[in-house]
Amino acid sequence: MDLNTNGLAEIAAQADRIEIRTCDLTDSSAIHSMVDAATAAQGPATVLVNNARGRPAYSL
Repeated sequence: MDLNTNGLAEIAAQADRIEIRTCDLTDSSAIHSMVDAATAAQGPATVLVNNARGRPAYSL
């Protein structure tokens, strides 16, 4: 997930299985929606990596 959809598209073009999702980490409802959609598509997350800059609105 990233706000940079162009960068994500470049990565997706190089991977066998990747989903592009964007999320504004300052919006807690957007975070919940993104997590729900990702979980529905891929199952529960087993690894989370926070590489976002700034302060998120919600802590998992």
